[in-house]
Amino acid sequence: MENISKEPSSEPYRRQIIYGAGGHARELAFQLKQAGHDVVAFVDDISPSGSADHLPILSFSEADQAFRDAEWHIAIGNISAKRRLAAKIIKNNNYLGSFVSPNAIVSGSAQIMAPAQIFANTVVSANTRIEPFAVLHFGTIVAHDVTVGEFSFLAPRTTVAGHVIIGRDCWLGVGCTIINGSSEAQILIGNGATVGAGACVVKDVRAGDTVAGVPARPLMSRTIEQ
Repeated sequence: MENISKEPSSEPYRRQIIYGAGGHARELAFQLKQAGHDVVAFVDDISPSGSADHLPILSFSEADQAFRDAEWHIAIGNISAKRRLAAKIIKNNNYLGSFVSPNAIVSGSAQIMAPAQIFANTVVSANTRIEPFAVLHFGTIVAHDVTVGEFSFLAPRTTVAGHVIIGRDCWLGVGCTIINGSSEAQILIGNGATVGAGACVVKDVRAGDTVAGVPARPLMSRTIEQ
């Protein structure tokens, strides 16, 4: 996967297709439009009809046939479904695109691995790594020396302090906070973990655990394939 954090693409803007037609998809669509991209359709194989925000909702096959040269984005909340759709799009040789908002602040030493989504008013600080298919929603702050794993979703106004490792397939709820670790003892959010809205995480979260509260405490656990 390419590092997209250094320089904007010099390629002409392609037409953009968004897989999904819900809130996340519509929020991504208006940001793409504001950045000058030509968003042509949403895709929804469950209800491929009608329109949303003045754009048609097509099936995968309809969109693929009509806009073969388009750049695709996946904008759905379910992480397992997102993984399946990513595999489907890659197998079909469609191009998966990234979005980094012009209103995001991204350090020159950060690595953002395509495809990823970095929404407006997000801060990606020094020596961070954002892995493929991660989403950093509106107003998220990712401080220095943080890794955000593939397919992880950071909801609006998530704050991650320095020296934190967030595993793959994690869900961090609205307004939660992960306090800082250190270079000798990073805080680890295990694969598939869920952090509740408004929670404050002060220590490691095991893979598959759901935590909530201030300070965050486990509510439930599930087994995650490592």
